[in-house]
Amino acid sequence: MKKIGLIITFVFLGWIVQLCAQIPPPYPIPSYNVPVNGTATFQETITDPNSPPAARGERVLIVRVKGSSSSLATIWVYSLDGQDRLGPFYAYGGETVSVPIDEREWGVIVQCEDPIEVDVWIEWEAKVVWKNNSVHNPSIDLTIQKLGKNNFD
Repeated sequence: MKKIGLIITFVFLGWIVQLCAQIPPPYPIPSYNVPVNGTATFQETITDPNSPPAARGERVLIVRVKGSSSSLATIWVYSLDGQDRLGPFYAYGGETVSVPIDEREWGVIVQCEDPIEVDVWIEWEAKVVWKNNSVHNPSIDLTIQKLGKNNFD
């Protein structure tokens, strides 16, 4: 009876090792031109303590799917602390998914049946808040400066 228990334990441990060996490590965010044929995982790691706080702008996680226009990717976005899971989002080859995120660290899971390539990165959307709490978009100011204020009268 002890031999059977020992054999079952070794078989179970072998199965766990084999299962773990099949899970590829996550790609870092940002990552570009990552081939996906099945499932790929991406994870952000904030290593710079001097990075700007979220109060200075909104972060947007962007996933660009490259491949045939008939290749469908299913995308999930999740916080690494396990509090939030967003999606699923769907994108065909040539399409981009943009998801607003907060200051926490985030991850992405991309699944597909056809081979595709994926770019995953995060952008900051600048926002200036004046003392009266009104929001100011600097890109509008640049447009006014380029065209001249008379064009908007």
